[in-house]
Amino acid sequence: MFIRTAIAVLVAAAVIQTGAAFAQTAPQPAPPPAAAQRHHHSSLFKGLNLTSGQKARIKAIHQKYRAQNQGVADRSQRRASMHAQRQEIMAVLNPDQRAKFQQRLQTLRERHRQDQQVPSAPSPQSR
Repeated sequence: MFIRTAIAVLVAAAVIQTGAAFAQTAPQPAPPPAAAQRHHHSSLFKGLNLTSGQKARIKAIHQKYRAQNQGVADRSQRRASMHAQRQEIMAVLNPDQRAKFQQRLQTLRERHRQDQQVPSAPSPQSR
């Protein structure tokens, strides 16, 4: 009887351990789009070695345009606003920073285009 109880306890412990291992490796849900955008946008500035003055000016530009765009639903108006914001930010950067920023922006655009492409429909299978 003792051996059966010991085996049952060991099996239960193994099942619990296995469940805990799977729970730890479960995939994390994707961040909401706004959080993902913030992450992408912050990555545009990493490694540019911005001065504290540049960081403050860029933050002020972001806040200005965020306030302006709140509640704007028109896509063309938003795009025009984003373009103006980008131009103001570019004016803050020195030529080397500007080149790196533009390169990262291009990479981000290419990734976005790839993400937006709809996969082709599977071909019908013959029966």
